Amino acid sequence: MSALNAPPLLAPTPTIGPSRTVLGALVAMVLAVHALLLWGGDAVFGSSGTGNTPLSPPSGAVLNTRRIEAPVRVAAAAPAKPQTAAPRPAPARRPRVAAPPAANPGAPGVSAPALEAPALTSTSSSDAPVSPAGDSAPEGPSTESHAPFITGPQGSVPAQDSAASPPPEQRPTAIKVPPPIRLSYDVRAEVKRLPYQANGEMRWRHDGQQYEAQASIRLFLIGSRSQSSQGSLTPAGLAPRRFGDKVRNEQAAHFNAEQGKVSFSANTPDAVLLPGMQDRLSVFMQLASLVAADPAQYPAGTRISVPTVGPRDAETWVFAVDGPEDLRLSQGPMATLKLTRAPRAEFDTRVELWLAPDIHYLPARIRITQANGDFVDQQLSGVGQP
Repeated sequence: MSALNAPPLLAPTPTIGPSRTVLGALVAMVLAVHALLLWGGDAVFGSSGTGNTPLSPPSGAVLNTRRIEAPVRVAAAAPAKPQTAAPRPAPARRPRVAAPPAANPGAPGVSAPALEAPALTSTSSSDAPVSPAGDSAPEGPSTESHAPFITGPQGSVPAQDSAASPPPEQRPTAIKVPPPIRLSYDVRAEVKRLPYQANGEMRWRHDGQQYEAQASIRLFLIGSRSQSSQGSLTPAGLAPRRFGDKVRNEQAAHFNAEQGKVSFSANTPDAVLLPGMQDRLSVFMQLASLVAADPAQYPAGTRISVPTVGPRDAETWVFAVDGPEDLRLSQGPMATLKLTRAPRAEFDTRVELWLAPDIHYLPARIRITQANGDFVDQQLSGVGQP
């Protein structure tokens, strides 16, 4: 074959396949199917409306879901173990409280009630000149109950457990204060075995609300001693405010009811102010007021306990009723009721009182005996106006 007869190298290759018309029809058909799926999907996947009209495409459709939880098997709880109550601790045993001595129910003269009070410091005597109203220096310690009360002739009843026995019956103490009076005394004393004679005097004044008491004694070559007491009169008797005791210089005790204490000018420790507390002079008027109100309450053997303040400290004076006794005085015989405060320790002072109905149960005789044997004995010699 000659070169003139060969086909040209750059001649176009004929196209094999569908025509452009066919391809355009296919594309149009695919687009129609996609449009049908996108916009007519609700009709295809099920209608939510009525009739055969498909719903419009949703706008902002909300997808609601519901969570279904499988039931959980819970193991049956074991029965609760009954709790055993913790054993209650045994109640603490209450301390025994010393109860005021009570009168024997079968004995005459039922006693007046006791007032509970804390213990105080006891006092004793010294070699200082004796006074008409007691000793003047600290005594030994005391083991007696420091509460003002009166007990019957049979003495005190042993203290019982307060939880096991009821408290003793209590009732008010009767009081009859003596009227104003002045008492004069013949005084016989012995100091360091030397005898002395002197005169003494006791003045008692009041207006029904306030009282004042004074007592004095003068001993030759020994000097004088005076005591004074001022205070109020109450339904329970005397309530001192100040007690003074003067030998050379005066020492005083001040009763402070608001603070509940007694303070001393001697700079000794304060004492607790107890109900019914007296001083060493007012105690005589208080005893007279008790006995005068109801003498039948004080047969022999009765004990009267009175917290008593001295110039430097306080203690409880316990008087035992010895019984009736007739005195022979310069004025003649006189019926009395004798009371004794017996020593309780080695250096205690003995105080003996003879209370006379004729002078409103004030002392017709006072005898004070020191532990060393010194004594002063005052016997009534005259009665007058204060």
